[in-house]
Amino acid sequence: MHIDENWAVTTARARAFFDAQPDVIACADGFRCGDCSIQLMTIPAQDDHPFAMQRTRLLIDGPESEVRALHRRFFLRFLSAGG
Repeated sequence: MHIDENWAVTTARARAFFDAQPDVIACADGFRCGDCSIQLMTIPAQDDHPFAMQRTRLLIDGPESEVRALHRRFFLRFLSAGG
């Protein structure tokens, strides 16, 4: 299964979330959790919008059940605006 989402969360906050997860391991291209790979990509704020914030592209690949469980944790953490 593949998840590709655009979140209104800074990459630093998303990275801190995954760093704090006991079953997630940082690696050269992002993170690993079981058989899932996780990548975070910074999407810069648009210069023409003075109040626009940095966004993060979240990519998770792996077996469906693992991807869904990992995504749910991330979703619940950052569910509210601003997280």
